[in-house]
Amino acid sequence: MLKTITVSKAAIDKGQLTAELATATEDNDKIAFDHIEMINQGIDRLRNKVEYVPIAFNLVPPKFTLNEIQQVYEVILGKKLVKQNFRK
Repeated sequence: MLKTITVSKAAIDKGQLTAELATATEDNDKIAFDHIEMINQGIDRLRNKVEYVPIAFNLVPPKFTLNEIQQVYEVILGKKLVKQNFRK
């Protein structure tokens, strides 16, 4: 059975998403072998890919607000985005 991992907003704001995921999964003891490394590589790949592919639109419902899509980008990138710049 998969365990849901909750990441705090503070960790996202500080760009510590990877560190908090690693801590949460290490506490679980059900992550085997190098799976933490695989998770970290997936997060890095997503962060790089979001810069040139509109992949974030696959993570929101068909109807969404600009605030919702901005939050998706902020979580992926691990940093706050300026609202005015994001809307351009």
